[in-house]
Amino acid sequence: MSQTPHARDRTAPWYSIPAREIVTVEHPCVVKNIDKGIETLSGNGGIPRLLNPPRQDSSINLFLSPEDGMSRPLSSICNPANNILLKITVPKRTGRKRKRGSDEPFTNDLNDVEEASEPASPTTSRSSATVPSRALNARALLRRLQDNVGKYEVEAIGCVERMHNFRGMPDFVYSTISSPFMTKFRENVLPFRYDKLKEFQFDMTKGSTSNVDIIPPPALSRGDAPFNYLYRQNPTVKQSIGPSGEITTTNTQQIVKVLTHLVACDVPSVPTAPRENCPPIHTLDKPLQETIAILQSLFETRPAWTRRGLRNHLTTNEQKYALRLAVPYVGYIFRSGPWRDAIVKFGHDPRLHPSSCVYQTFMFRTLPSSITEQLENDHAGTPAPRNTSTTTSVSTRRKTLPRASATSTGGDQSAATRPSHIFTGQAPLPRDGKMWMICDITDPILARLLKPPAPPPSPSPSSEAPSPSPSPILAACDILSSGWYGNVTLAVAKTIMRAKIQHMLEHGTTPAAAMEEDFLPLLEFPARVGGDEEVGRKCAIGPGAAGGGERRVSSRCMALAAEVRAMVRGAPGRKVFLERGRGGGDGGDGDDGRGGEDGGRGKRVKWEDEVGGVGRENEDEGEGEEEMGESGEEEGEEEEEEGEGEGDDVEMSGL
Repeated sequence: MSQTPHARDRTAPWYSIPAREIVTVEHPCVVKNIDKGIETLSGNGGIPRLLNPPRQDSSINLFLSPEDGMSRPLSSICNPANNILLKITVPKRTGRKRKRGSDEPFTNDLNDVEEASEPASPTTSRSSATVPSRALNARALLRRLQDNVGKYEVEAIGCVERMHNFRGMPDFVYSTISSPFMTKFRENVLPFRYDKLKEFQFDMTKGSTSNVDIIPPPALSRGDAPFNYLYRQNPTVKQSIGPSGEITTTNTQQIVKVLTHLVACDVPSVPTAPRENCPPIHTLDKPLQETIAILQSLFETRPAWTRRGLRNHLTTNEQKYALRLAVPYVGYIFRSGPWRDAIVKFGHDPRLHPSSCVYQTFMFRTLPSSITEQLENDHAGTPAPRNTSTTTSVSTRRKTLPRASATSTGGDQSAATRPSHIFTGQAPLPRDGKMWMICDITDPILARLLKPPAPPPSPSPSSEAPSPSPSPILAACDILSSGWYGNVTLAVAKTIMRAKIQHMLEHGTTPAAAMEEDFLPLLEFPARVGGDEEVGRKCAIGPGAAGGGERRVSSRCMALAAEVRAMVRGAPGRKVFLERGRGGGDGGDGDDGRGGEDGGRGKRVKWEDEVGGVGRENEDEGEGEEEMGESGEEEGEEEEEEGEGEGDDVEMSGL
């Protein structure tokens, strides 16, 4: 193009760019042979597809081994570009050289003279056409431009609008040269010729077990992008010097391992002392020693406690924080059975003493207080208050934080100062735990059921109130579910207690007298029943029930009775006792003395919920579970910390 007078005054020349579309390919290999480099791009139409793509952002394939039809190609990423391709022509080197900065005459370079004097053979001329014999790098090109100022020519070839680059990782390569099937497939199928395709046949031989030809999959790797692992040093791990002087790493936030005895309900014998690897008491911190002394004095008053009951007897926050570390020095914990999560004094086995029935635990699932307050505020349309109480966290994991002994949700002064491990059946409900011991239950109707008074010498015939069984304690202990109580007695107590807890959670008030009257028919159930037929016959109320008469009962009472029957049928290990003939021996007031048909006879079936250690025949299984409990210290401690917060003994999900 012609330059205007104004353009001639500029120092930089002007160039015209022809209307030619150019595509740039960043080849991942070092291309020394242009023909082979183009051959790697021949897949999917090759160069025509590269220059005339169906879409502007269409990718191209690059085969690192174009001769292998089984190789997986690399896909490119098409990016828009705005570059210009320049052709720069510099004078050919004469081969004459002299020392830089000197006035010596130029001398010929023997290497350049020999190369210039060599005759061009057919192969040499072809290779020189494909790639220059002396390819120039950027440094050599810049040096030539500096040596030939004003003697080189620049030409704009065209504009680069698209650029293909390969950033993915190539797939793994599985050699199929020694595979007979792939060799035959490569020769007959890949050429895509009909006459060759007719020669391809499958080997229909059956039963080949040696030298089996394994065909590799089309792709061995699912992704081609490298994963960024972001490796970095753990900020809590520090270097320290060990006892012998070596440099070791130490985790400054490592959780302290609590060496608590966690035993199963069928363990043959209970622990009698702390673990041997527990540090001596005199080497512990002073707050921890004080906490251990307080716990030892509390266990002198009674042999079993709940964790919340022990916490309520501690006065300072340091002692409450140290409670978790002090428990291994004073007692052990049952992780299953009637005394689940109860902290029992060393050497005391509640399964051998009927008087220990009052130390059995009831566990319920309730919503944390923060969630309940949020639900109440959602219904009221008011913002949520600040969480000022020390109740269970919203997370499912319990946190070892000091908890207040009384709730801060209002109520009279006596209720506000009442220990939270005592269940009286009166509002407000303590919100710092979900487990109670029977000896800590002072609700009148529950105490009447679980701890009945001595029967009067001459009962009055005019009394209309039903009286429970004279003694709810059994002659044998059910170590799996009901303990020293009958299965029906325990199910009725849990049902009544859960109904009261639900009422106090939903309404925040003490259950009314009408609700208390709905509990009275449940007290007439026998202490223990056997088979399913006996459960349905003796644990029913209403006009159609046995001994029910024409008395009218409410729908709530009917629902509570149905819940009792479901709880009795679903008790852990109940079918084990029925199959071993123990369901009728201790069972209630059966007419035939067998405790139901299911308990007296039937096929011997090994149920899925059968637990080892019940009876003398499974003594070895019980010992195996004891060893698992002794070795699994870290897992057991996690169960201990979450026990009160996530009990599955009685659910609070509704009827």
